[in-house]
Amino acid sequence: LLNAPASEAGSSKRFVDTLWAHENAFQAGDVDRLIEFYAQDAVSLPPGFAPSEGREAIEADLRWLFDEYELEREFVLVDYEVRGRYATRLGEWEQTLTPKDPDGETIVERGRCILGWKRIRGTWKVVWEIWNTY
Repeated sequence: LLNAPASEAGSSKRFVDTLWAHENAFQAGDVDRLIEFYAQDAVSLPPGFAPSEGREAIEADLRWLFDEYELEREFVLVDYEVRGRYATRLGEWEQTLTPKDPDGETIVERGRCILGWKRIRGTWKVVWEIWNTY
C-alpha cells in the first residue's frame, strides 16, 4: 500500500481499524458490540457444526459461547486484502476456553480463520466467516 492512492490507503486503514475492533470485541466477549460487525444476511461456517445463517443465528451462537466459556485468545493478523467494497482477513489464533460450569472441560485450540467483509452503506460488515482448528 506504500504506492496506493490516498483514497485506497485510507480505505485499507479504516478496514484494519474495523477488523481489530471486531477482534477486540470478540476477545472481550462483548456480544452486543460484536454482532454489530455482521451483515443481516451473514453466514458463519464453524468446524463440526451446521452453518449459522443470518445475524440472529450468529448472535445466538455467540451468546451461547460466551455464556458457557471464558475466553483467552492470542490472535495474529496474517494477511488482509481490500478490493473496493470487498475485503478479506486471514488470521491465526490460539485460545483457551474455560467452562463456567466447574464440571466442564477446558478446551485449548489453535486455528485459522478467514472472514469476508463488504462495505455496506459506508460501514465494513462481515458477510461470511469460516475457520478451522488444528
